[in-house]
Amino acid sequence: MHMFIIFNNYLIKDDFFCFFFFFKQKTAYEMLRSLVGSEMCIRDRYQRRVRGSQQLTDMGCGGSDDGSKDQLRLVLTEPFPKREVLADKDETVEELLFRLKSKEGWTEEADMQVDDLIMDRTKTLTEAGFKTGSEFKLVERAGAPAGKVEGGTEATTRAPAEWHDYDVDDEGNPVVVLDKSRKGQFRCVGDSIMAWGWQLTANKNAQDPDRQQGHFVCMCEHDLPAGDSEVWFQFLYNMHGADKTTGAGLWVYLMDPTVDGWDTEFDGSGTAGFVGKTGAVLGVALDNSGDLTLEEGQGPNHLMIRGAEKGSEIFETAHVEGGFMTEEEEWKKVRVRLDVASMVCDVMLNGSKIADKVSLGERIEVPRRLCLAVCGAATSQGFMISVNDVKFATLAELEAEEDEEEGVGVPKGCTDYEVGAGGQLQKSSQEQIWRCAGATVVRDGMFELTQGAEDQEGHVLCRQPFVSHGVEVHASVEYSMSTKACNQHGGHGICIYLLDPTIPGWDRSFNGAGPLGFVGKAGAILGVGLESSLGDSTGEFFGEHPGAVAVRRASDSKLLCEAVALEKHGEEGVESVSTDGGEWRMIKAKFDIADMTVTVKIGGYKYLDNVSIDLGQDEAGNPIKIPSQVCVAVCAGVAGHWRVDRICVNNLKVDTEEETDR
Repeated sequence: MHMFIIFNNYLIKDDFFCFFFFFKQKTAYEMLRSLVGSEMCIRDRYQRRVRGSQQLTDMGCGGSDDGSKDQLRLVLTEPFPKREVLADKDETVEELLFRLKSKEGWTEEADMQVDDLIMDRTKTLTEAGFKTGSEFKLVERAGAPAGKVEGGTEATTRAPAEWHDYDVDDEGNPVVVLDKSRKGQFRCVGDSIMAWGWQLTANKNAQDPDRQQGHFVCMCEHDLPAGDSEVWFQFLYNMHGADKTTGAGLWVYLMDPTVDGWDTEFDGSGTAGFVGKTGAVLGVALDNSGDLTLEEGQGPNHLMIRGAEKGSEIFETAHVEGGFMTEEEEWKKVRVRLDVASMVCDVMLNGSKIADKVSLGERIEVPRRLCLAVCGAATSQGFMISVNDVKFATLAELEAEEDEEEGVGVPKGCTDYEVGAGGQLQKSSQEQIWRCAGATVVRDGMFELTQGAEDQEGHVLCRQPFVSHGVEVHASVEYSMSTKACNQHGGHGICIYLLDPTIPGWDRSFNGAGPLGFVGKAGAILGVGLESSLGDSTGEFFGEHPGAVAVRRASDSKLLCEAVALEKHGEEGVESVSTDGGEWRMIKAKFDIADMTVTVKIGGYKYLDNVSIDLGQDEAGNPIKIPSQVCVAVCAGVAGHWRVDRICVNNLKVDTEEETDR
């Protein structure tokens, strides 16, 4: 039997137990939406409204926000305030202008321009060349007094309105950019939409539903570091449909952002519009049906690597066993390595190499500043090609990401510690017994869970499982908390809790709710909490009495007992949750896993005695028990505008016997 303690900066060992002294940032690992450098990841299954887009019915057009096959989504620009509007396809230009004249932003100058329009205003919007995404604006024509309404067919190149740009808000959610004079971080072009990831096909509102072509461009420029010759890029894709022959496939391609028109001219030829596209350098094709690359004799399920220029040499073609199709909910991963020094290229699909050291020789020049894009094509509205998580990265970053996905390595947002020379704990890049998460930092030889800022939470977790061979599990921790009056706005508290190490994510997901991050945390069973605030609806630990102790169930936040106020009882007990000066105070919890009760002592006084533990029932209707194998952790938090100097912990341990007061 082993006992684990963090104690006074030294590592002490004997035959009975081991001692450890233990002395970051809130977990930000959120895989639904994440932006990292030039990466955008959206894994929502269904299309959702983009934050930042405006309600489109404010112009009196009627209809739904998202439009229908009988409506067009137009972008109003000068002289109108920047906004979008829905209009019927059969509505005439004159009818739309009449409605706009009564709206904000209409000027006398605009009135004159409309009166002098030379185009036939009796035409329907469709007949005038407008389609979803077209700009509707009045512009001056050089050498002519009149203006014109600019529609989709009148421009010699694709107008800016034919794409949709996106930025990302503070929470990592995509936000549509309505100002076409400003670049977003990401661009959807042609039939591409933001829905099931960055969707290149299967756009129900496409102008030609059965002949779709879409591009997704990451506008963030990537500079290859000096002295580094390897370019790594990666993306996820989904490719499925009832008829494989209707899904041509996709190209992922590198672009040179120093070339004029690289981001505005989508003038490439071929099924997906890649060959000859302005600014494109090199592409890797996943030809699903055999119609993407238009190479005779290749057939379906082949890979191709070639330069983007028309007539450029094809560097590699190879049949890929098993092909590229996915299940409806499946995402496959493509990773590409390009060595610009030796000019060789590797391609991996779901970890298997499908192109190995393909030589590019001196036949193509790859710049050191790059952008990344993907294009795809399908001949059926029902065939889905979508991409996600499109990014440049280093090999180390990609491998660390894989470790995270596989549940190995130190998770993002966490810091692990090992015992170094002289018994000092030091950060480790490998998984260790002690793990910190949230706001926790090491300072002055202790774990500091909060540092006095607003809305902080911190965790310290002992990852060494403890196996009880009896009926009792004793968990304890020492803490220090700066003094503040209990009736101030906000709140803070501390909780020592048990975890089940057999639950996936128990030591990797710090996803609990409330200011302590305890309720609903993966693997958490129950905790003993000390609350130092007035209760309200913001998620404090129990919320009836300030300066009290209680036991809470982690699964659904149910209190397992009435909160008991912390008061002195003769020479024993404490007056409040906060400590004075350099005082360290011990919390001791005895869990009886046979009788399912818990007893809690603080400052030597027994505040809770044999509280019944109700963890609910399993699927068979049997009472859930505390397992004989558990781990122990402690969390602390500060809510609202409450400012404390810091909340620190020390001597966290779990054992079969009660810790002696010191």
